[in-house]
This record gives sequence, structure tokens and C-alpha cells, in this order.
Amino acid sequence: MEMKYRKESISLNSLFLYHEGNQVFIKNCDRVKTGKMTWLPVKFRWIGLAIAKYCYIPICMLMSSYGFCQSLVPKSISVSYIGEMVTHPGLKLSFDYTLTEWEKTRKGSEKQINKSLVLSPTVGFYYHRRYQTGLMAIPEIKIRRQNQKGGYFELGAGLGYLRTFVPNTFEVGPTGEVSKVHAGHHYWAKNIFFTIGRELKSKNRSPIGMFIKPQFLYATPNFPKGVGYFMLEIGLNLKLK
Repeated sequence: MEMKYRKESISLNSLFLYHEGNQVFIKNCDRVKTGKMTWLPVKFRWIGLAIAKYCYIPICMLMSSYGFCQSLVPKSISVSYIGEMVTHPGLKLSFDYTLTEWEKTRKGSEKQINKSLVLSPTVGFYYHRRYQTGLMAIPEIKIRRQNQKGGYFELGAGLGYLRTFVPNTFEVGPTGEVSKVHAGHHYWAKNIFFTIGRELKSKNRSPIGMFIKPQFLYATPNFPKGVGYFMLEIGLNLKLK
């Protein structure tokens, strides 16, 4: 900031600031020498200040959005076959975000076990011919335990949404005509599962792993209370960071 002022000696016994619009004044009270009070106008480089202000805000926004996007990148992504009652095919995507992790060393051994708490939003679908098609979005929380050789075990549960579509559904109108209608159900979906997996070995440490994940899903409401599904996942896990 550059300041222009009158060339005269100013005593700093008492200074006051006053502004009107974009103009700033300094009040000098020199009662020791002259006993007079004078207002001195000060001119600032307002253009430079405005440029700095309007550049600073976008820069801060860009830095914040970059940090936010970095936090949205999952640690790993999983793509898997999911079979409703094992044989009815589907596809599932999972995104793993590590909430916290720690290491544990076995007593009397140098082997280290890595443990972590992982949040895993998932989306998927399955197709059961002549019965229903299901779309689901289930966030899962799990505890992961991995050894130095790359083998790991997970135990967890989830709570989310299941939407089913029932094919070949008809209704009879007031006059007796039969027409095809769209039918389906909305469910709260709760699941429990365990996962057994292993990172694939290669000369250069590969970020890809294989896993198998049996699970039980319970959907409510349904007659009389709910309906259960056994599902089996088999898939690949790709590490991103």
C-alpha cells in the first residue's frame, strides 16, 4: 500500500482516523506546540487493493475445491459380480474410504498386522428372471485386518435402500379390461457380511486384489415382516492411493 501525505512534521501525541466514502483523513492534535487540530487527507492505491481482493477470493476457492476433491478420492474401488441366491447375476461397485487405521505387532514376533475402519458406499443391481430386478445403494462400515503377505479379512454391516421391479404384472379395470402395469417395491435394506481377500503378487507390487464376500441381506417392510436374500460377491479391488 502506498500512501501520499503533506510534507509537514506531525506529532503523534494523539492521532485519529476518519473516512468518508473512499477518502480517509488523519486528525493530528499537536497541543504541545501549537494547540491546533488539523485533518490531513490520505490517498491510497485503491485499484491495487481491489485487484488483490478479487484475486484472493478465487484463489482461496480453487485451493479449497482442490482439497475437497482430494478428500473425495477413495482409497480403492471394487468391481464385483454379485449373485442373488448365488446364481441370479448382478454387478456391484464399492468405494473404500479409510476412516482410521493402526498397526499391531504380535507378541514374540516381528510380524505386523494392519487394521483399519473403512466406510464403503456401494451401488449395484441384480436380475432374477421372471421374478424381479433389484437396484440398491447401501453404505457399509467394516473393520479390515491385513497381514504383511497381502491377505486380508473384513467384517461389517450396511444400511441402505433397495428398489425392486416386478415383471409381467397386470391389472383388471372396472369394465373387465386387462392391462399391463409397472410394479415394484421400496425397501430398507440391511446386510451383514465378511470378506476374504488377497492382493495379487507381482514383481512390481500390484495394487489389484481378489476377494470373495458372502452376505445376508434383509429387506423391510414385506409380508409378514421382511424378506431375506443370500448374496455372494466375487470381485477385484483396485487401489488408488
